[in-house]
Amino acid sequence: MANHRGSYFLNRILRIFEEHGLLQGPQAQKAVQEAVVYACEEQDCNSGAVLEEIGARLGLCYACVQAAPQLSRSGLCLACLEKM
Repeated sequence: MANHRGSYFLNRILRIFEEHGLLQGPQAQKAVQEAVVYACEEQDCNSGAVLEEIGARLGLCYACVQAAPQLSRSGLCLACLEKM
């Protein structure tokens, strides 16, 4: 069972960081990507919940948590969209 509480907590923290301009540039994107992967693998969080609303703005697919130049309206990269 996924850690939804932790997922939504991390999502809120990321949105606060974004509001304060702390998530700009490729280094920030990489740091967020690493944090989400860690949270999902080690803390049983849900990447969809963590990246809800913010993933598309950061250019991160919510399914594979990879940077993508183009995401669907739902926040999926083209490769994940094709798998659905």
